[in-house]
Amino acid sequence: MKREFLALFFSLLATIVNAQKKRFELDAAYSWPKVNGAVLSPDAEFASFNIDNYPLGSHTLVIKSTSGSWERRYQYADGPTFSDDGRFFLAKLPNDTLLAINLQNKSIFKTPATTRYNIIKINSVSYILNYCQRDSNLKLSKPDGTIVRKFSEVINYELATGNDRLVIKRRALVGCKNCISVFYVDLKSFNEKKIYQGNDVSDIIFDNSGSQVCFMTTVGAKPEIWHYKTGESCSKLLVSSKLLADTTNVVIGGRYYKFSKSGDRLFFSIKGTPRKNDKGEPEIWSYKDSFLKSFYFGNNFERPQNPREYLSNIDVKNGTITQLLRGSESEIAFASENDSVLLVKSSFGHENEFWNKEARITYTACNTVTGEKVIIEKDCKGPMNVIELSPSGKYAVYYDAVINAYCSYEIASGRKLVLTKDFPGKAFADYRLQGYPSTYSLGREKIVGWLGSDKQILVQGTYDIWLLDPDKRRPPENLTNGIGKTNKTVFSLAIKNPGQIQKEDGTLLLKAFNILDKRFGFYSLSLYPKKALKLLSMQPMYIEGIEHVYPELSSDVMVSAKKCSGFILRLETVNDYPNYYFSRSLERFKIISSLQPQKQYWWSKSELHTYKDSVGKCYQGILYKPEDFNPKNKYPVIMDIYEEKSNLLNSFPDAEPSGGEISIPHLLSRGYLVFLPDVKKERYRYAGDDVVQSVHAAVNHLKSFSWVNENKFGICGGSTGGWEVNYIITHSKIFSAAISMCGISDMISQATQLRDGISHINSLSGFGHMLGATLFEDTEAYIKNSPILMSRNVSTPLLLLHNELDQAVLPIHSRSFFLALRDLQKKVWWLNYKSEGHGLGRRESRLDFHSRAIQFWDHFLKDAPEPQWIKDALSSQPESDEDFK
Repeated sequence: MKREFLALFFSLLATIVNAQKKRFELDAAYSWPKVNGAVLSPDAEFASFNIDNYPLGSHTLVIKSTSGSWERRYQYADGPTFSDDGRFFLAKLPNDTLLAINLQNKSIFKTPATTRYNIIKINSVSYILNYCQRDSNLKLSKPDGTIVRKFSEVINYELATGNDRLVIKRRALVGCKNCISVFYVDLKSFNEKKIYQGNDVSDIIFDNSGSQVCFMTTVGAKPEIWHYKTGESCSKLLVSSKLLADTTNVVIGGRYYKFSKSGDRLFFSIKGTPRKNDKGEPEIWSYKDSFLKSFYFGNNFERPQNPREYLSNIDVKNGTITQLLRGSESEIAFASENDSVLLVKSSFGHENEFWNKEARITYTACNTVTGEKVIIEKDCKGPMNVIELSPSGKYAVYYDAVINAYCSYEIASGRKLVLTKDFPGKAFADYRLQGYPSTYSLGREKIVGWLGSDKQILVQGTYDIWLLDPDKRRPPENLTNGIGKTNKTVFSLAIKNPGQIQKEDGTLLLKAFNILDKRFGFYSLSLYPKKALKLLSMQPMYIEGIEHVYPELSSDVMVSAKKCSGFILRLETVNDYPNYYFSRSLERFKIISSLQPQKQYWWSKSELHTYKDSVGKCYQGILYKPEDFNPKNKYPVIMDIYEEKSNLLNSFPDAEPSGGEISIPHLLSRGYLVFLPDVKKERYRYAGDDVVQSVHAAVNHLKSFSWVNENKFGICGGSTGGWEVNYIITHSKIFSAAISMCGISDMISQATQLRDGISHINSLSGFGHMLGATLFEDTEAYIKNSPILMSRNVSTPLLLLHNELDQAVLPIHSRSFFLALRDLQKKVWWLNYKSEGHGLGRRESRLDFHSRAIQFWDHFLKDAPEPQWIKDALSSQPESDEDFK
């Protein structure tokens, strides 16, 4: 009797709770709070994070113990920082107030007038550098606010890496009008030395020891580099345009401006003045141009002709300048432990124009001391997916796509070894799982790291992690024992581990994703003394970015403690809002943010469906059902397509209307089912047909369920998905309505258009369209995959979204498709938000479009009356000017 009573009680309780729930409205999620910006103390005892939009329109900074026993919240606070010893927490409060919390006794100190601050350690004691721009004071104080030293008349300051050296800029008080003075300060002894007075300075940098400083000044619009070393009387001019006599029209700048690791050289770049295009004369384009003029005179700083930068260095002792790069050369990266070796590539012409003979790429290793170069690979037809120097610079290791193998090149001897020649390419070099993760190049050949400096290489495989020997003394070794391939679980590095694994007892942290059931988790891989793989956790949960399988997790979603084992992760499920969780070992997770705004609404549930097409090919897709799903009802279905989406199974569905995605919760609240099918394109030239085959398989699968209205299917997609929708409705009559957003309609037109000054002619052969060749290598493929040429076959009512400022896919595609369908008297409408680009950015545009999209679906899939904007038409005989508004 008691058991029956409890069952009745909980049933009534659930009924009451559900009765209080609301239907989800389109704009509801705009008021929801969100967590971001997590920071973890070095000892993992405390965590800090932001809650955006809490209170509404504001943000709140949370600082709490990871045990959950203590918490403080501060509205509008920013810049959370923990001291290196984990004893103190600092943040900026409104009105430039510095907050300092002693995390041992929880005492709180507030210091007003703080523009900028640093927490530093001197002789094992924590101090705060506190700068106030209003009164130009820089104070060194204890965390409780006790001032130890004050520096006045400070314009700005820079702190050395070791925190015990400081450079201060001050206004010059005597001897020079409108000049500044620069002082070098030793914070251990408080010895302060004036090292420069003159024009304003910028770009102050220290060497690793903090004993050398360089900074830049400008004289007559030309920059100069000055140098100071402790023990010298003052700074000396190190680099100026006059010293670069062999190079005309140069200025000093560039992204590499730093001391060498040894401190005996300074790296800097010289670059030519920007090329001018005389508007008074015609711009002449020639077929002989290595670059299109649109690219050559572009404004993108990465474009090599605006203008080219040439890495150089100078010996700070004797002033010898060595220009390391010339002509078409550009730097890739230094060896991680040895900046005496630099990886360089040389190409003149855009690298994706494979037909362009000038675009052949040569890779070299440059000795940055002598400037000498050694050729690694010459005249490659395209850029290498991966090429990397070993930490000491002894080897260059790269993936040779021509022979499908990893190679090593010993720079000193010139010896090249093919490391994986005896292994089939697909053993670990085919980073596109069969039909997965589609043609999107998200998983490419990848070097994970190095063991013992130059001794062994860790390589990412299709499923498993491999170990290679650059000297080929040992065969490739599968470190994860083939478990990944056996269980269809992709192992990859969890967080980026730059360079080599330093410790003898080093352990790699791996993330794992099962491509069949979509579970996600972590493994540890011990490398010493015996290699061992250990499961930490594997759960039906989602973390942002895992849908792409291979890349490391970003610091936005996973933060690790610096001095011990401890992690903060932003995790979610389809029914659990994205929240921060804390874990010591990644075996168990404790929620620390606890936001669940969706609980007040009827929400969703997701199901993973696996099905086959008529020829036996297997697919997966996600079916979203409303929380109050009733199998006795007949539901219309909307499909949202874009490559492969089944990896999003456990993700919390986006509630806000976005620039190119539908709001799944809102559609569910209005009585629809939503299906996200994987679209597999595995045949070059026949990608469009593969798309149709994929969606037909999904529709036929769903029609087998009694609760699906088999006569009411809609489909939508954006960008590549927009082209897919365009192609589908010209080759199939299975859908009752369609929405295409910013999609291609004419492949020939797309191949001969520019984006950022670059031709699309090569980009369509791979990526999401898989035409497999250039326009003139296989013109038939471009004709076949152009939906506009099959406009006569369309019977599906179509809503086009394409905006006037779209540069990725020009709006001419939807305009031309619209005009063709209009001429054929097909049911078609076009929405053009004139201030928007590729998708929708403004909230007003998103809400307006999604409101109209819902009305469109309701009319064609639920037989609702025509909305007014569909019913209206511009009359040929307007009664008044109002008809045009």
